[in-house]
Amino acid sequence: MNNDGNVDLTGVSVKDSLITLTGPAGDNVDPGVLNVGEIWTYKGTYTVTQEDISTDGGGDGFIENTATVSSNELPDENSSVEQAIDIKETDENTATDEKDTDSESDTITSPEESEDDDSKDGDSRDSGSSHRSAGSRGVGGSSPEPAKNIEVKELSQVFIENSNNVEINFRKNATCVMSVNFDAKKTAGKTTTIVEMLKGKSSLVSEMPTDAVYRYFNIWIGNRGFATPENIENAVICFKVEKSWLQENDIDESSIILNRYNDGKWDKAPVSLLKQDDKFLYFTAETPGFSSFAITGKMRSVSEENSKNIQPESEPEMLNEKGIGNKGMGAEQEAEQEESTSAPGFEIVYCMTCLLALFLYKRK
Repeated sequence: MNNDGNVDLTGVSVKDSLITLTGPAGDNVDPGVLNVGEIWTYKGTYTVTQEDISTDGGGDGFIENTATVSSNELPDENSSVEQAIDIKETDENTATDEKDTDSESDTITSPEESEDDDSKDGDSRDSGSSHRSAGSRGVGGSSPEPAKNIEVKELSQVFIENSNNVEINFRKNATCVMSVNFDAKKTAGKTTTIVEMLKGKSSLVSEMPTDAVYRYFNIWIGNRGFATPENIENAVICFKVEKSWLQENDIDESSIILNRYNDGKWDKAPVSLLKQDDKFLYFTAETPGFSSFAITGKMRSVSEENSKNIQPESEPEMLNEKGIGNKGMGAEQEAEQEESTSAPGFEIVYCMTCLLALFLYKRK
């Protein structure tokens, strides 16, 4: 815990229903008082159970832990952290929880600092607030999206090393996101990436995108603030769209767009069709960062109506000009035809007149 406020805190306690905590360490000024600027550290361990493994962390792939911080000066605050479960089959055919190849695989270290889920804007709270720590397992993933708005989420863990291309695949196909790729500019170690497919518009955005929405989803890579241009570049998202959605909503395939919410607005990212099968179209799109996204498309009827509305503005002039011109050309052609048909007759009459005159002249 870090008291970054301006009031000393008394009667501070930390309760954790999952882990038995020891501490605090760092209470060096006034015993029992969390002074301004002082940092207290609590530690604890949790042994992964067979039930955790069998249920895959309750079905979402995480073991979730929440600690409650109390003090006399502030209301209680809850802080949570999620630890991904990565199941590995051993030679003896037994499953183990492989969280980190460089550390023990059957324990979870209670974070010294964990992120405050109550903070919706990502800023730290007043004194007594707590923040997530990566600890020994590399960079963990966390989400500010309320759980009630998450339909399903999938996680993946990879080792991120400087100057390497990182490919993060979501093999369970639980969401519309298939993979994420980027070039790492910084080593972060084993890192958790979370994709959350949402029930509706993210609570983190203030407005809906234009056009019909196929899916809203969030992508969080590691600790908040890691996936920035300073740490990654050339990021690409691969996602899928159901063909049935296109057909049922009369969506133009070429109008599919990946929208990313950034700085209070939706930024549109053009997509490229990668492949398709019987059920899905697979697209890729470049993105400068990761946050809240929406896949959208335009209805065919709207596009056709817009094109029809545009045509009368340009065509009448062409029709008027061409219409008049065509009529004039037709008149000219008719005149030419009349001339061409009357001119030979005139010549014949003229010749006959000349011969008649010559005949009369000879008779005289």
